[in-house]
Amino acid sequence: MPAIPPNWKGSCNFTNFICNNKIIGGATFGNGRKWNDIPPVDTNGHGSHVASIAAGNFVKDAMVIGKFKYTASGMAPRAHLAIYKTFLFRSDNLKSYQQAIIDGVNIINYSIDDDPAANFYNDVAAFSGYKATKKGISVSVAAGNKGAPKSLDHSVPWLTVVGASSTDRRLVAVVKLGNGDDFIGETGFYQTTQFDSSIFLPIVYPGVNNKKETLGCWRGSLNEIDVKNKIVLCRASNKNVNKGRVVLSAGGAAMILLGPINNIPNDLHVLPVSHVNFDDAKKILEYYNSHRGSPPNATIIFKGELPSRRQAPAIRSLSSSGPSLTNGGILKPDVIAPGSKILGASIYKDSPFNNYFKYASITNLYWFHLFLAITNYYINIRFKSGTSMASPHVAGLMALLKKKYPKWSPAAIQSAIITSADDVDLAGKPFIHMKNGKPCNIFDRGAGHINPIKVMDPGLIYDRDFNNYIGYMCFLDYSPIYMQRFNGRKVDCAKEKKIKPSQLNYPSIMVTLSSMSPKETVMRAVTNVGNANSVYTPRIFHPANTSLILSTNILQFSAQNQQLSFNVTITIIPPTPIKDTISEGKLEWVSKSSSHVVRSPVAIVFG
Repeated sequence: MPAIPPNWKGSCNFTNFICNNKIIGGATFGNGRKWNDIPPVDTNGHGSHVASIAAGNFVKDAMVIGKFKYTASGMAPRAHLAIYKTFLFRSDNLKSYQQAIIDGVNIINYSIDDDPAANFYNDVAAFSGYKATKKGISVSVAAGNKGAPKSLDHSVPWLTVVGASSTDRRLVAVVKLGNGDDFIGETGFYQTTQFDSSIFLPIVYPGVNNKKETLGCWRGSLNEIDVKNKIVLCRASNKNVNKGRVVLSAGGAAMILLGPINNIPNDLHVLPVSHVNFDDAKKILEYYNSHRGSPPNATIIFKGELPSRRQAPAIRSLSSSGPSLTNGGILKPDVIAPGSKILGASIYKDSPFNNYFKYASITNLYWFHLFLAITNYYINIRFKSGTSMASPHVAGLMALLKKKYPKWSPAAIQSAIITSADDVDLAGKPFIHMKNGKPCNIFDRGAGHINPIKVMDPGLIYDRDFNNYIGYMCFLDYSPIYMQRFNGRKVDCAKEKKIKPSQLNYPSIMVTLSSMSPKETVMRAVTNVGNANSVYTPRIFHPANTSLILSTNILQFSAQNQQLSFNVTITIIPPTPIKDTISEGKLEWVSKSSSHVVRSPVAIVFG
């Protein structure tokens, strides 16, 4: 780790806790006060996991039970961490923000939800994030896990709001039948090293009697069935780990889970498992039911991790969506980032055999505790899901950008993240929503999925003067009391230039059009942060039922940090669409060499 940065003003005066060059300080707040005698030690597990995603250092051979070993790290592995522990009271959260600002942090991650309908003052992240941003601190926040339209949190323009996506990670376990057919299934991260894939074992299907208990391999359902040293077929559900424990307790050697596959969790299975989809499950059952002569048999061949899941990334079912209920019409979430079964640090020592005693006999329990003692399979690494895991991915990117561009404002850093995001999945197709398998909309994904490579060289940025937020809140008619609390001084909105949300120099564009107001012109300005002599031309993808016209067809720069402005006029093409429907498009500025594509999503709401 590099030395502690000179701008750090915090302390590490904790009892029974010693800081180092990774964790350089922090504080604990409870009941509205700072607890100097209690270090910010995680007793829940959430904070450790989130912190490791943002800035965990390199860990070689980070084993997640069994065969799978990786070099793990956070997004910004050389970044320092300051940890602020609260008990989730509003006063504690406010004070933790305040202390972080005083201590001189550069980035804040806030993976805590709030009320989507709360005004900015009553939203801790919005209120305290405003003060942090004013000090040049970038803030990443979780969109929330409510999984519904108009449910996202913290939707102010000075915060970067992050939704959750799935990954393309797929742990392949091939089922090979005795007749030579094979089927690609998926498995969890645990697979015992003792299983010999070269040996075919008999298959047994307890569900042949069509009872739901045996179909699902429920507890006690295998007591009268001989499954010893056999591969057991079980219908998949949401409690697949328990099924494996039942099979293992009954003496089974392995398990094949029979579809459907929508979102395979990386379960900590207690025995070898392959989870096949519904169509392949039918073929395996046909083989089982139609065999003649020798009993049906099979084996499971583990291929390891392959980046082959499609469609991916996809929007997680739980990820909260826009549009915002409070921000007046700014596209949120800003981006999506990995939030499905993300590897991170854990305060718990986990094992697939936790709670196994409920399913195992005394004999089995003895042997498996002995097995654990020999193989040391208890771990301090876990997989967790949610927008809480997505947000620190972006916080880590912010840290990398701040390191490379130390003079950039939070708005500039936010712009780079938004305009470099990928707006299609890995196969070049529209993102789907895991809730229904259908294409998602712009209020699910924002600008799209973060791209850690492109973000480091965005070409152009949309920057903003922080004082524009005063005019923005005046437009939203915030009271003089609230304005004073936000700004630390009296603000007379009658004397301020009010700024409509769509007119903020935001990287994305969102307007509301109707038959009474069929056209709006928005102003934007971009700053050249790429090559001094750069030329950009537009590429327009018109939202349905509208036309999008630019005031210029070229942006020609002669110096770095040069700023050029343009207008975008969006007009309804009659007839006016049905009220509350949405339309989406995008505006791309493409450099002459095509080395930079600066993408702004465009959202139209018809009023």
